Amino acid sequence: MAALDRMEVRGRARPRLSPPHPWRPLTEAELRFVWPVLEALCAHEVGRPSRHDLLSRFEACLEAACTRLPWRQVETRSAPGMKGDTLHPNFRRWTERRLWMALLLKIGREKPGLPALEYFLCSAFRRAWRGQGMRGVLVARATGLMSALRAPFSRFPDPGLSARCHAGFLSPGLASLLGWPPEVQGSFLRASRALFRLFSGTRRIRRCWEPA
Repeated sequence: MAALDRMEVRGRARPRLSPPHPWRPLTEAELRFVWPVLEALCAHEVGRPSRHDLLSRFEACLEAACTRLPWRQVETRSAPGMKGDTLHPNFRRWTERRLWMALLLKIGREKPGLPALEYFLCSAFRRAWRGQGMRGVLVARATGLMSALRAPFSRFPDPGLSARCHAGFLSPGLASLLGWPPEVQGSFLRASRALFRLFSGTRRIRRCWEPA
């Protein structure tokens, strides 16, 4: 996780939606793609052993994310007999270890030509959005994968745009504010308030904004 903290997530790729794919078990190529990250972040966890292996639990998490059902209603074919209430702590623990962030960065930057896996990972990332925080928004922006968030990018805070506007508009304007005529001061302050609303995003994310 320390390596992920140092991982560069600035910049942004061209935004795009990931075409929906119905759930199916991962192919060998998809498993080869995710395994190095999965092994590094999750293979050496300490705790009570599970009767389902790591890959089965990982696929079950992806399958649950694609169903969009509440965890208490989740039943997966990837880990038979493992109820959603048991799978959810596993999903939440991996969210805290930033597994979904690492995998989204990898697939967004390497573009391996695995569209179904991309959609499955976006679904898992979106389901974990409460645990991702602002860093999750930055990761989604850096990859351009709009399907990873529960609303369009414009509905979320934009720290990059905020920093540029502060450096090029707000800070110089505040330094010169007292020397301007009152009407110019008023126009500057109104523009500043509008920019702050733009930077901060939408307070409430509506369910209808969620991508397919």
